Amino acid sequence: MLYLWLRDGRGGHMIGKRKVVWDLCSGLGGWTEAFAQSDWVVIRIDNNPDLEYVPFTRIWDVKDWMDWIDELPHPDLVVASPPCQEFSTANPVSRLDFDPDMSIVQACLDIIDYSKPRNWVLENVKGACPYIRKLIGHHRQFIGPFFLWGNFPFLDDRRIRGYQKNIASEKSRTRSAQEVAMIPFEISFQLKRSFEHQERITRWC
Repeated sequence: MLYLWLRDGRGGHMIGKRKVVWDLCSGLGGWTEAFAQSDWVVIRIDNNPDLEYVPFTRIWDVKDWMDWIDELPHPDLVVASPPCQEFSTANPVSRLDFDPDMSIVQACLDIIDYSKPRNWVLENVKGACPYIRKLIGHHRQFIGPFFLWGNFPFLDDRRIRGYQKNIASEKSRTRSAQEVAMIPFEISFQLKRSFEHQERITRWC
């Protein structure tokens, strides 16, 4: 929970309480679009300067997280989608000698460990499962082509099951890497809904 200030940082006048979500390797911001359309404070972090037009995006490198992390308000939720090109099952690299660079995934996990949010989600593709499993175990849930690890309330996929075939077919079209990797709004909405439902239950316990 953040006491929102009129300007970034610690100074300024307090104007209210809002929850905070960090979106690591945010790309086009799909993970946090439902949050951005509500009263959450959304902080998107990506190192691609071509994405500076995406609202709430800071052009920072997650691997340099120690340089900027203490400038941010504490997160209630962290979502992360490390680039998946290396892990794609369509990648022609031989699976036998494939040794992917896990430094961005590890940086996201280090940020989560340091910031200790109440909930967190790391998303990637099926091809990443053997490599991420070595770091944090088996995925918790998958929805279409999106595999999810972390500590988060289970997403009610009955509400998005109708979108799963559309999601899979959309990913097969010729689009930019950012468009292919973008989390659909329906999944963002269900994550927000599940988190806030959990909050209401906790409040009554």
